[in-house]
Amino acid sequence: MSIVFNFVVIVIVFLIAYWWSNQGFFSGLLHMLAVIIAGAMTFSIWEYLVYDLALGNTGGFDYYLPGLSFVLLFIGILLLLRVGTDQLIDENLKVHPAIDLVGGFSTGAVAGIIAVGMMLIGSGFIQRPHEFLGYKGYGREKVGNANIGQVGDPIWLPADKLTTTFYEWASITGLRPDIGNTPLRQYNPEMYKQGFAPAGYSRG
Repeated sequence: MSIVFNFVVIVIVFLIAYWWSNQGFFSGLLHMLAVIIAGAMTFSIWEYLVYDLALGNTGGFDYYLPGLSFVLLFIGILLLLRVGTDQLIDENLKVHPAIDLVGGFSTGAVAGIIAVGMMLIGSGFIQRPHEFLGYKGYGREKVGNANIGQVGDPIWLPADKLTTTFYEWASITGLRPDIGNTPLRQYNPEMYKQGFAPAGYSRG
């Protein structure tokens, strides 16, 4: 059972949404945009940083570098963006209290889902026992098979899937790469499954 895991995911997203509902719609909107940009930059930089630059030649740390670098890169970029926006825009925009409450909660919820989704995607690439707080994630049909399927119960709030789907969509629309580069949707589809489905793990 993955009840604890599901509870943790939902509570974190709710707390983030609740926090920004108290900060107001404008502040929540700025934070949501910062989270979206930080996620996009992480997807753009991460694989090149870890694999193309051969930073994975670190001995035993190779088991942790891909996942940790993904998480730390996202957090680092988000912090820089937040500090930058706080310096440039030091005052909140006054709107109706109801708009502040609903808008802040909505933008906070979006930011929370993406942030938690990025954490889940990154954690999937960290070498550890396949089951985590009762959640098993995904597995291959058989060892060495490229087909990946759900193992056990799915997440009630699939933040990792929602996040990946959003950036896949963005990669062929507003955040489409320059001509000649392959969008995330074609280059690395369903990335949320990959970390939780190691090559040596079988659904059977």
